[in-house]
Amino acid sequence: ARVRRSTFPFAKLTAELTDGTSVELSGASLEAALQYSPTQGLPALVAHLERLQDDEHGRASEDRQLCVTTGSADALSKAFDALLVEGDALLVESPTYSGSLAYLQPLGCRLVGGPCDGA
Repeated sequence: ARVRRSTFPFAKLTAELTDGTSVELSGASLEAALQYSPTQGLPALVAHLERLQDDEHGRASEDRQLCVTTGSADALSKAFDALLVEGDALLVESPTYSGSLAYLQPLGCRLVGGPCDGA
């Protein structure tokens, strides 16, 4: 769904950085910034990250799909949903990120703790 343009009646948005540089969004850039983005992430950002992966790792973009998330909890929940079903055993570091536990426990996974390096 797209947000109606009248919801954000801005012609431009300007921000001043601490070094005095001004950044301005207007026109198509502003309109894109005020909309919901596709689930996989902003197409231009995804394309940039795929090119970066190609350059750094020498892998063709067709070999993988890239998904940009809004943070670690979003990324973990997407991975857990894609890979796990109720009753699966999952090796987790001990101690582990509490956000992961909060998501995994209702899934009914059997969590098996393993020590971390140096722990």
